Amino acid sequence: MANASRYISDDMFFAVLDRDDWECVYCGRELFYDDDEEEDNVEIDHKLPISRGGKSDFNNLQATCGYCNARKGAKTHEEYLEYIRVYGIEDEDDDDDDSLF
Repeated sequence: MANASRYISDDMFFAVLDRDDWECVYCGRELFYDDDEEEDNVEIDHKLPISRGGKSDFNNLQATCGYCNARKGAKTHEEYLEYIRVYGIEDEDDDDDDSLF
């Protein structure tokens, strides 16, 4: 999919966040956006990755935290849900008690 675009407009970015109630669709973590980008934890993910034929349209986009998006990789939405069902959502290497992970 050499011609597929990953570009997501600001309007689309915020529309997806609003639709998904500013929560990660996988872990439920509250998402936030800060213009300086150092405090952001929000990412917009493709349910069907572009590498697998997905497009950057509203129905193929979802709000995720950076942690879940990184773990999802090139899995589809359904494949990642199954991964979570089998392996869980928590990161066993994180000893921070006030973290979701």
